Amino acid sequence: MRKMEHCSMRFTLASLARIEEAEKTDSVDFLDDLLCECGARVKARRSPMGGWWTPTLHYPQKGPPLPPRKRDQGKRIPR
Repeated sequence: MRKMEHCSMRFTLASLARIEEAEKTDSVDFLDDLLCECGARVKARRSPMGGWWTPTLHYPQKGPPLPPRKRDQGKRIPR
């Protein structure tokens, strides 16, 4: 079984704007409904590489399940 890799996308522009506003009041830790570009709701954390904000560790959202495939009934219509 293959391990699922974590998401490496960034925040949406709207979420980045909310983070910038929250930085002014030092309340970024209280934001818990930020959106990643993959569609997941995440929190923000400081990147270890620098001073920017990145989404917390999460896995990409799966799309809706595919409908079940119809099985061939094996009966052929005579010509």
